[in-house]
Amino acid sequence: MKRNWLFLSPKTETDNLNVEQDNSGLVGCPYGGRNCKRQLTVIHKHYLNSSKYQKEKKFQLAIKFLKSAYYKTDELKHSTCAKCIALFRATITDSMEELQKELHRLNNGIFRKNRYDDVYTEVQNALRDFYRNN
Repeated sequence: MKRNWLFLSPKTETDNLNVEQDNSGLVGCPYGGRNCKRQLTVIHKHYLNSSKYQKEKKFQLAIKFLKSAYYKTDELKHSTCAKCIALFRATITDSMEELQKELHRLNNGIFRKNRYDDVYTEVQNALRDFYRNN
């Protein structure tokens, strides 16, 4: 199953965000996403901001927004939201893992600089928290 269906392309403006654009992605939601519009909007915005900051090599901000998006899923309390929560968290975790890989390459490449060591450690800690919560 493709996980990135939920999140809009990073090229999309966050101001034009509309949760109802992609209700087909809500995994078997009997409410069509009506009960989680506010949370989904915030999750989308944080995910897009993270992508933007990752491209700009502002990794700490990218991590901050991914963590915020991940923990925003805690607000989805309906029992019918369990599948969506799992999918959202898996997508966010995948993005954090990609960020970790990029930082690993930057730390271990030919032009290695130790300036990413702290951020790399922060990503590892965030992933450890994510894995514990799943």
